[in-house]
Amino acid sequence: MACEWYGNGGAADRPAAAFSISKTVLSLLLVRAVADGIVPGLGVPVTVGLPQLRERDPRFAAITLAHLLDMRSGIAFDEHTSFPWVNRDAPAVYYATDLAGTVERRVRIDSAPGTFGYNDYAPNLIGLTVQRAYGVSLTRDPLQRLWTDIGAQDPARWSTDDKGFAYHESGLVVTARDLARVGQLTLDDGRTGGRQVAPAVFLERSLHPVDRTTATTFAEVPVGYRNGWWALPRPDGGEDLAAMGAHGQIMLVSPATDTVVVQLSTDQHSNTNIEIATGLQRFADRLATN
Repeated sequence: MACEWYGNGGAADRPAAAFSISKTVLSLLLVRAVADGIVPGLGVPVTVGLPQLRERDPRFAAITLAHLLDMRSGIAFDEHTSFPWVNRDAPAVYYATDLAGTVERRVRIDSAPGTFGYNDYAPNLIGLTVQRAYGVSLTRDPLQRLWTDIGAQDPARWSTDDKGFAYHESGLVVTARDLARVGQLTLDDGRTGGRQVAPAVFLERSLHPVDRTTATTFAEVPVGYRNGWWALPRPDGGEDLAAMGAHGQIMLVSPATDTVVVQLSTDQHSNTNIEIATGLQRFADRLATN
């Protein structure tokens, strides 16, 4: 069963900025690149593509692509966006005209790898490392191949800075229908049209239970993070997956109810994304029981 509703000028063929849902799609693109032999593995250190970081701080050599996917790199990041913007990381990323240069200049380590710290340097370091080391921009041909493989309805676009480097943390522009196709892969064992589109390692990493002792609490909900997804607890002890963007963009994948729910928005909600996502969880549960 599929249900759709569009308001405020939205439409089935009208793309919208996905913001941080981009991180989830980037995770899938990276794991597909590993499966295709383009990237050797998720254990690749960030210094393979960016050796100058090791010279600045030897601890960068211990940070892998896997650490970056799971937001466990130990990299420091100031999320505050209010004025003044001096020495604040979030505005430096969001408004960068030379994002690659900004990341290379500003990125710094706060704690040892393995420590959770959500930040927007991580996805850009993934993109920059892969591009420098292997000559591949994940947001170009690999994105278009993914869109072909899922049978996308509309073209996928990824916003870039003035030099053509993608905003890996937030730049995906997509329709709700095509985003739902991405979410559906997790429920369909990564297959669509008889093809393995999401590699097994992507599914395994996405669905592996989060260690609740390391959970972060938002709006009184203990959530984990892995492989580009937030893990939301269920009353039955299981988990649903949620990709979430800054202005109410949500892609909820609920294996327990076999449901994908996508919400695209351009407004800042009074509720937090966690509150919206848990509301969509309840909606999915009701769909499953009716």
